[in-house]
Amino acid sequence: MHKSSIRLILSAALFFLFQGQASAVVVDCTTIQSVAVSHFVTHNNEYGGHLNAHVRGQTPPPGFSQNGRTLFRDTHDWEEAYAALANQVPALQCNTDAALGTEAARTLPWQFFSYQCTAANINGVCTNGNEIQTNHVVYVLRVVPNGNGRRWIVFTAYPTPQ
Repeated sequence: MHKSSIRLILSAALFFLFQGQASAVVVDCTTIQSVAVSHFVTHNNEYGGHLNAHVRGQTPPPGFSQNGRTLFRDTHDWEEAYAALANQVPALQCNTDAALGTEAARTLPWQFFSYQCTAANINGVCTNGNEIQTNHVVYVLRVVPNGNGRRWIVFTAYPTPQ
């Protein structure tokens, strides 16, 4: 093969590679409607997340338990933690053309009291534990299936002592 043919093939390959990237749109994750809706504990399970496995007083989705997990003490503490993510500069960025399973994650320093669950009932709801000092919140957003499409959601978030 001639050098000019190889250059032409490489140029075409690079053109098509960068064409796909040009259509991608990167936005502040918390401005995506499905993220905004899924951050509410009342909608997170149905959107495919397991945030409620980390919020005391909430029922986690099937297959999850709060036992052994660090929990936000209540929905109010979670809402404050989400507001910290939503207001952070620079914002957590999400590619609107991302493939299923793609994640965007961030750990923010935030010192507050949380709840360490030591026992849960048959539905996975914490029944015993104790308050602990936590110093960070881990946020994980993920692209999940949505009918024939996909959408970004708050997949999980949890306080951590580290």
